[in-house]
Amino acid sequence: MAAIIILLVLASLFNLALTFIVWRRNYKSPMNIFYSLANLGVFFWVICQVGIFMPVNAEMLYFSWIASYISGAFIAVNVAIFSFYFPFAKNINKKIIFIIYLLFFVLLFLLFIPGFIVNPMTSVTGYSSSLELKASLWGSVIYGVYFVIMFYIFFNNFIKKYINIDGFAKSQIKLILIGVSAILLMGLITNVIAPIYIGSNIGWIGPLSSVIMAFFALHLLYFKQDK
Repeated sequence: MAAIIILLVLASLFNLALTFIVWRRNYKSPMNIFYSLANLGVFFWVICQVGIFMPVNAEMLYFSWIASYISGAFIAVNVAIFSFYFPFAKNINKKIIFIIYLLFFVLLFLLFIPGFIVNPMTSVTGYSSSLELKASLWGSVIYGVYFVIMFYIFFNNFIKKYINIDGFAKSQIKLILIGVSAILLMGLITNVIAPIYIGSNIGWIGPLSSVIMAFFALHLLYFKQDK
């Protein structure tokens, strides 16, 4: 358990540092802003796992799990918008951007409804090493649909750009697609699907996979552009 906590803290600090590096690189660029916001969401997502695995009490566990879902939703909305700007922005439909934000705020509202995504605190009996909550089936389905929509937008934009461009930008898109696919797959399995059946016992795997995307981003958005 201690090793998991140390790994989570290190992963969160790595993502926080990357957030600052990318934003500092060009703090006026929408591309850098939305990527930094998405990565800031990853930072909070990873931190939430510490609260889930080391809860002081039932209230902290409940708050950490809800905050984890909010962080995930925040990551998804910014990744979707980021896809309109990277590596270039062209004919951005503001109505689509509005709908993306609307879906995010609707989900955010639903996440604050007790029992929507996580069953009420009455299911928790005291503090122990096995203290955990169970995710709501229907809440998880709705949350999953939200993720499907957001990442459909992301992959649709990136794949179209990948097909229509060449050179260094094409290799950038390819590696970011690989990195996002890795963190998305692990996040969905460990933080959306698994909690329905086994609680939060493996929820730490998804956040740790964020380091994969962080390395790709650090390489593509910072170091390699200097060469």
